[in-house]
Amino acid sequence: MDDNNSENSTRKGQKFDVKRSLDDNGSEDAPKCKVYKMLESSSSDSSLDRVELYNDLLDEQFIHRFAKNWSENESFDSPSSVQLRTDPFQLCVIENFLQNTDHIPKLLDEMVEECEWTNKQMDLYEFHQTADLNTASSTFLKQFYAFLNTSVLPWIQQLTGLDLTHVSASCSMYNAGDHLLVHDDLLGDRKIAYVFYLSPWTAWTESMGGALELFTCNEHIQPIHPPVHKIYPKNNQFVFFKVSEKSFHQVGEVTNYNYPRITINGWFHGPSNENQSFAGRSKSPEYVIEYLPPTGIDDVVEFGWINDIYLQDNCKRNIQKHIEDKSEISLESFLKSDDYRAIQQHLIEIDECHWTHQGPAHYRNYDRILIDNVNGPVKDFYNILRSNKWFSLLYDYTELDLYGKNSRSPSVSIEFYRLTHGCYSLLNDRSGFFTDDSLDVILYFNSNPNFGFITYINPDEDGNQMDDSDDDEEDDKNSVLLTVYPKDNALNIVYRSGHTGRFIKYVSKNRFGENKYVYIMVASYKE
Repeated sequence: MDDNNSENSTRKGQKFDVKRSLDDNGSEDAPKCKVYKMLESSSSDSSLDRVELYNDLLDEQFIHRFAKNWSENESFDSPSSVQLRTDPFQLCVIENFLQNTDHIPKLLDEMVEECEWTNKQMDLYEFHQTADLNTASSTFLKQFYAFLNTSVLPWIQQLTGLDLTHVSASCSMYNAGDHLLVHDDLLGDRKIAYVFYLSPWTAWTESMGGALELFTCNEHIQPIHPPVHKIYPKNNQFVFFKVSEKSFHQVGEVTNYNYPRITINGWFHGPSNENQSFAGRSKSPEYVIEYLPPTGIDDVVEFGWINDIYLQDNCKRNIQKHIEDKSEISLESFLKSDDYRAIQQHLIEIDECHWTHQGPAHYRNYDRILIDNVNGPVKDFYNILRSNKWFSLLYDYTELDLYGKNSRSPSVSIEFYRLTHGCYSLLNDRSGFFTDDSLDVILYFNSNPNFGFITYINPDEDGNQMDDSDDDEEDDKNSVLLTVYPKDNALNIVYRSGHTGRFIKYVSKNRFGENKYVYIMVASYKE
């Protein structure tokens, strides 16, 4: 496939200047350099004060009571602002974590001056991150990492009764539009996930986004939209939870332009015998990909909808040659304008009951039309896409055996999606990932140029998909092949070989335009 249109591939792995981001991270009305100047003024003292847990957290009576409630899976609230939750999974929120909060500006100052930040962007996430702090050479970050190992790890062991061996840690920054979608952290030897929040410059509010959002599960142990709890950033707050088959969570999109969401986060690790991939989690029954043969209703199919130029033999030959060279093509003004507008208006007017929300949350989040209950221009267009005439036209465009004497059992799956802010599909969504070669035909309606991108990616050679690992080497195994950009009445044809993945990039709230919904028709054809 041609990767000339792949904007994402130019960004992955890009180093990030956090100082410049902090300097520029305000709106036009906000004072520039506000964050960085605050850090400079607070970090003049270079003394090596001891990093310590808040005194109340070390109280033996508190530790004993917390450990008892944790082992019995019961909730717990302490006077020192510690809350243990059991719903939807075991999670603890500690509002006062460090005894001396003067360390926080010093940590931030070293993040600005001495850390290298990498822009991490894929189907699941978009944010910036440093390398693991076990390689940190700067004074306070190195000291904080040692504190996690020598003080926090044994303390967490006391609270949870888990056998822990070591800690991993990195710094994360989420600016406006950044997010981390639904995942469970269940990987390898991770036992406890944690987040330490650094936000000395502002009191974080709900309107700023960036919450740690928790999901409940259905009977198939699949996460359900919407999240049931949201924990917003707060300076000197520490959150940890037990990694399990039910620990589904996400970092909600940051929606403010004035301040970044900055954390030190990672996992406490232990013997991996307890924490293997959860074999009991069943596949969701909600989403069935149905491939259907072409229909014999050509006598009622109206090809007059298609612009005449795309039906001419010389144009077909040019299209075929381009697809042979590039594996993709975009045909602008493909449908006659009146017919295109009729389909678009019908999609907008279709009754809400004919749209169904698609999950589970760790696969996808959008609406899909129930085509069997719909008549009018949308159903007529659906019939075109299933007709022998259309299969024959695709044969002319591609020379794939979708029609003619060499065709065996060609088939198609046709979907109409409806997207608004917060919608996405992920690489582990089996509806967007196949082992067979296929030809995708994509057409946008009511499009917005800022969202609704469909990205094709080549996973590693074994066909594995992205997980929620923070390992840059895992990222490097994946290669963006093509991004399809939203444009009204431009028919995109993409040939993808087996093991090629496809996902719909998360629709940012900050990029959401005037249109309430964007509609996408995606049809996948197999020989």
